[in-house]
Amino acid sequence: MTRHSPYPLATARLVLVCSLALLLGAGWMRREGVLDLPSGVYATALALSGVTTFLAFIHSFSPFYAPWMRFAEVLQHAVITALHGVCYLIVVPFFFVLSWPFDPLRIRKRASAKTFWVQRSHSSDDLRSLQRLV
Repeated sequence: MTRHSPYPLATARLVLVCSLALLLGAGWMRREGVLDLPSGVYATALALSGVTTFLAFIHSFSPFYAPWMRFAEVLQHAVITALHGVCYLIVVPFFFVLSWPFDPLRIRKRASAKTFWVQRSHSSDDLRSLQRLV
């Protein structure tokens, strides 16, 4: 089954031309100093127009689109497998081992206690204890 680009060919080529113009225009404005903007703005504009140009190029030429989508599916499966593997094989056991000696919610049954109830101390509310709250 061959997938087709979700964009019409004319739209993809128009996006390609516009993003190439943006890429060239941002580079020219940076070199000539037309606008006095921080260099991060130019770098961001160049990066975004480069990505847009690449995506428009892929979508505008159908011979490249089908292999690109096959590569994207393989890449998706590899990344998902790697991320889930890292999460379940490294992160979860790390936090399990890290939390093993601690029981902040007192979930584990203690041999000395008959219930999970913890008796709290009842301090009277005097003026000094209320002033600490402010």
